[in-house]
Amino acid sequence: MEEQKTNKKDFLDATNVGGIASALDGSDGLVRNELPQDDVSSSIKTVRTCCRACISNCGVIAHVKNGRVIKLEGDPENPMNKGSLCAKGLSGIQALYNPNRNKYPMLRVGSRGENKWKRISWDKAIDIIAKKLMETREKYGAEAVLCSTGGGGNPEFWSIARFCNVFGTPNWFEPGCAQCYLPRILANNLMYGGSDYSIADSNCQEIYYTKDTPMKCLVLWGAAPSYSSPAMGGGAVADLRANGVKTVVIDPRMTPDAAKANVWLPIRPGSDVALLQAWTRYIIDKKLYDKNFVLKWTNLPYLVDVKSKMFLRADKSNDPDIPDTFMVWDTKTNSARSLDYPWNDALAPALEGTFTVNGVECKTGFQLLKERVEPYTIQKAAEICWLNASR
Repeated sequence: MEEQKTNKKDFLDATNVGGIASALDGSDGLVRNELPQDDVSSSIKTVRTCCRACISNCGVIAHVKNGRVIKLEGDPENPMNKGSLCAKGLSGIQALYNPNRNKYPMLRVGSRGENKWKRISWDKAIDIIAKKLMETREKYGAEAVLCSTGGGGNPEFWSIARFCNVFGTPNWFEPGCAQCYLPRILANNLMYGGSDYSIADSNCQEIYYTKDTPMKCLVLWGAAPSYSSPAMGGGAVADLRANGVKTVVIDPRMTPDAAKANVWLPIRPGSDVALLQAWTRYIIDKKLYDKNFVLKWTNLPYLVDVKSKMFLRADKSNDPDIPDTFMVWDTKTNSARSLDYPWNDALAPALEGTFTVNGVECKTGFQLLKERVEPYTIQKAAEICWLNASR
């Protein structure tokens, strides 16, 4: 197959940045001029759609002339990206009209690596694929087939999972997602029993819907939404700053977010836990936590066997959708009682304390946490993390 090349003019036309080239060349204008072959009298229509370059699905307005997209811009009515569009999204025209894009099925006719191909019909391609799939399943079993899909911008992100389910193979992966989103989701389920709601995936909804979840301070710890998260994340944080929300950035690097932050803590790499424990101690000592929330919506009032470090369970569920029933120390009866999920108003669980249950020394989760962070003062954390304690 003959190699195709893209020259400067093709690239600039595709990405709609001809005006930038003009500025660099010393000519007029910072906007794209109509090409000579364009019929300026023809109508240009706008089509609302969404960007599929990543999982953000930003709202997009496409300007179409004579059946061809000539411009992309963010949709100001979209509640997430609010009219903004990152460079990757703006380059969607290049992906759409790139001369090297795949437009039809190609069958390899030479040896692997020779780069010899021929065009075939869609029907023939489907027949070849179906035949090979069935031959493999019959000879080796369905598990011998591994399927993959595109990145988060693939509009059929979950279709491959459905296909594998029907075919009978558990082996499927998504290249981009496998490196970022899925590991966090699985790790959070294993560690915390819930999904990850990271700003990196635009799932930190509080930064977008501030009327529902008003905040006075936002801590960016290990995150740089201005340039390493979905485009809407950086815009949302910028809006928060403009509305008076204080931002604290914990990052050894001077990132764009750190430059705009009220407080930048250039932490020593690898010492994050020390700072986290110092903050936890400070919050406990100053009673800055919501006690009612801690009692009802965390496992901190649950009793823990001091020796085994395991929670005391009144009942272990065999159903993954039904949680286990744990034990608390009821201050009303001064005894260990089972606490049905999610709550029992008849009980008054102790948040702190050491107790003996059937001869076993137990402490509440909160008590163990308090003891664990006790050595970590602000001053000690500052020494470990190479930070200024006054910050």
